[in-house]
Amino acid sequence: MKYYKWRCVQHLLSRHRSQLLNECLLELKKQDEKVRSCYSKKFSKLNAQKMALIMLLDGCFIIYLMLNMSPREESLEGEATEEDEGKKRIEWMTETREGEVVLNIEERDKKGKGIAKEIEEEEVGKLESEATEEDESKKRRECMIEPREGEVVLNIEEKDEQLEGPTVAGLFTISLVVYDLLKLENQIPFFIIKLLFDLLKPCEDGQINLVDLALQLFKGIHPEESESFKKSKKKSPGEYHHLLHLFYSSRIPLEKPAESTSAPEEAAPSQGASTFAPTSRGSPTSAPKWIPIATELDRAGVKFKRKEQADTFLNITVQKRRMKLRSGWMEIPPLQIYDYTRPLFQNLIAFEQCYVDTEMYITIYALFMNSFIDQAEDVRLLHLKGILEHKIGQDREVADLFNKLGRQVNYVLEKNYLANQIEEVNNFYEANWRNRLDAFRRFFKNPWIVIAVWAMVYFALPLKKWIWGVSG
Repeated sequence: MKYYKWRCVQHLLSRHRSQLLNECLLELKKQDEKVRSCYSKKFSKLNAQKMALIMLLDGCFIIYLMLNMSPREESLEGEATEEDEGKKRIEWMTETREGEVVLNIEERDKKGKGIAKEIEEEEVGKLESEATEEDESKKRRECMIEPREGEVVLNIEEKDEQLEGPTVAGLFTISLVVYDLLKLENQIPFFIIKLLFDLLKPCEDGQINLVDLALQLFKGIHPEESESFKKSKKKSPGEYHHLLHLFYSSRIPLEKPAESTSAPEEAAPSQGASTFAPTSRGSPTSAPKWIPIATELDRAGVKFKRKEQADTFLNITVQKRRMKLRSGWMEIPPLQIYDYTRPLFQNLIAFEQCYVDTEMYITIYALFMNSFIDQAEDVRLLHLKGILEHKIGQDREVADLFNKLGRQVNYVLEKNYLANQIEEVNNFYEANWRNRLDAFRRFFKNPWIVIAVWAMVYFALPLKKWIWGVSG
């Protein structure tokens, strides 16, 4: 993978003057202390030069993917004339000068399959076990990085190749890479991506928003962006720690709406107000209380409805009609579940566990669904209501997914944004079963009623047998 990252560096720098590589490394070295402060590990074996190289490789690789996924890719590549197409030649040669890396760039035709195609071929080759050790060693020789007394010698003698549109297999490979970029352990500071982006982008593309460009990487990944985030115009790169933080911020509500109230008697289910504000009900030391599983709630009279219009998938509401105390429902936005859902949620939860300033929306949602879904019947019920849509096989696997997400997870009780909904559901559930039990007790409290029921059963059975005998 390091080979392909250097190819991304080659591709991006080929559009600029030869000294740009040194400028990028110099600027990255200036950020060394700030970069190290972003990680819990000390990296004592990496000096500033090596750390700058790592940031350069990963940053350029991410920017290259952004350009690949962006619909405005053509504008970033620049518009070349036919004469330029015949002249462009790029050769990578290195000269060392007191710890610097000097890059001499000449022009060569930009043709070839592109890095996306090569990544695809490499992955397919690994799966089919067709790549030999000789091929791997040859590839390493083609892109060699040798540190020499504080210097870095870059030896790449490959053509700079323009990116082609990926095939179906290429899209699959790119998707795997994007999912890998959302792992917490693979994050690099977002200000590094911004620094390189500002250095490498052409002047005519100065109006491109880096945040919007980065979000193109995650287009099509469920859950989708919140409506409030889509409408927001305040998307400054300085607000985000890394790509996972950006993805997280785009999936949660932008602001905390006010607490919800009871719905009017004939109000439509989709018109209920949302409740995202954390609650302080109860003592902070009290044990957390969740809700019964979906099938039990269904037997108790709680109905489930798919919430069509919601800011995010987190916006779960509970409603009841004032004139029908035994008629209530839960409105839950739909959630599509794929193979990547579990690792994605695990990384989002891990991010919330590491950053105490978050509102822990994903953690609370996962714990809620863990208590709400326990068996395949719960998943099947929610699937029939259009709430859960999954592509991972059996309903039991979906139940296991949520059960595993809720293990060994800590949260601040005051940040439980679903506390009001949980309380309403539990009150309705307990009151409903209590009413049924009271009715049962009242029914059998009168001995004459018990005698009447016994007599009816006693005489009904012989009568039924007699009717069958006559008809037979």
